[in-house]
Amino acid sequence: LDTGSSITLVNLNFLRRLSYHHFTPTTKSYSSANCSSLHIIGEISLPVTVHNLHTPIKAAVASELITDLLLGTDWIENYVSLEAAPGFRFWGG
Repeated sequence: LDTGSSITLVNLNFLRRLSYHHFTPTTKSYSSANCSSLHIIGEISLPVTVHNLHTPIKAAVASELITDLLLGTDWIENYVSLEAAPGFRFWGG
């Protein structure tokens, strides 16, 4: 979970390992926390399970992401009570 990211991101290689090959192509660019460009190549809807919480996500697909999946505030605000999430790891500012 990343409270500093406004969007949910998924790594393209991670999608390939999960056999998800179909996403909606798009070209967008966002700035990362260190102000480098993050190039988005598509968007995808996926099911995700976190601590027995089963939810859908809409994620931006990035070809160069340092993690497999980053759940941003778009997901956090809909599904997580920050005070009631003792097992979650949070990043952000």
